[in-house]
Amino acid sequence: TNADDVARLMSGEKATLLHNGGAGWDDETLTGLGTGAGSELRDLIGFADSDLMVAVGGSGAIAERVNGVWEKATSPTTYVLHGIYGADESDIWAVGNLGTILRRKVGTWAKFTNPTTDAMYGIWGRAATDIFAVGAGGTVAHFDGTEWILLRSSTDQSLRAVWGATPSEVFAVGEGPTIMRFDGLFWSPVKVRPDIVDFGTEQPITDPMFDIAGSGPDTVYAVGQGGTVLQLVRDGGVEFERLSLAQDPFPTFRAAVFSPDDGNAMLLGREGTAVWTGAAIPPTLEHTGTTATLYDAIAFPAGRIFAVGERGTVIERTTVVVPGRRPGTEPPPPPPAADTTGGETSGADSSGADTSTPKPPPGADAAGDVP
Repeated sequence: TNADDVARLMSGEKATLLHNGGAGWDDETLTGLGTGAGSELRDLIGFADSDLMVAVGGSGAIAERVNGVWEKATSPTTYVLHGIYGADESDIWAVGNLGTILRRKVGTWAKFTNPTTDAMYGIWGRAATDIFAVGAGGTVAHFDGTEWILLRSSTDQSLRAVWGATPSEVFAVGEGPTIMRFDGLFWSPVKVRPDIVDFGTEQPITDPMFDIAGSGPDTVYAVGQGGTVLQLVRDGGVEFERLSLAQDPFPTFRAAVFSPDDGNAMLLGREGTAVWTGAAIPPTLEHTGTTATLYDAIAFPAGRIFAVGERGTVIERTTVVVPGRRPGTEPPPPPPAADTTGGETSGADSSGADTSTPKPPPGADAAGDVP
């Protein structure tokens, strides 16, 4: 396998690597991360001007990608790490259970003084001196370049992710679904519009949200359980409403990432689900070749995306992908090849290779997908 084409995770007993060789996804069994919860990779960060990428996860696992090769890094904790953020490759943070906060400086990870023992699930920042972390029981902490300080969040619901477009508008999402907004001074709840069902009856949305991201201040998605996607709307205030992807539901989404090329979003989650959606395109399912839950992703130009998940899964997307389907349904048959001889056509090319669309993994969503 060409090392230039793949993301390699040189850690994890029975961990999984998938790469796109231009005609679908392949997988390899690697060694080093262990099995069970300790092999999960929960969050990922990378930098446009650097080759470095870092993933964190179960049992304090840290994996770093340098020069195209993934290796297990030495971690100062055994607690689950849920989130990671860095303004640049020289200063990277990770947060996790029991208020764990780690900092990577000069290539070395160390514990950092934390203001709480509550689990921290998400972290995001605008700069090295303006970072937010959110967690259990509505915990919100802010780093100002010197220390972490607890903020009043105005909710006791657990918050799973945080993201913002401007200093005066930062969102955090979590149980309920809870959506909180920071205006630069205070946190306050944001209304989630109910669904309108038969005969105009309002039906509240109750699915928890696991991630939030945007391409700018006006295009923001929150994603969560049962394939729920909420979009920001500003007609009459700041609110969120359901974004309808299709008549049939998708499995639980755990991550949303926006392409720097066109501003479209990729939504990822249970059973290896990956869905493209945007203002100018219909929801399009891509076949990732894995049944692992995908917890986070990062997008680069030219359609290149890395995602991480359970069982030590790391996947890389290039511009050539295989169309997918909803879990639990059969893929459509490939179109017949053009026949210029009058003979019958088949699912093979001139070399005899099977050109049928690979069958994605079966399965359906299950409720209660909470770390």
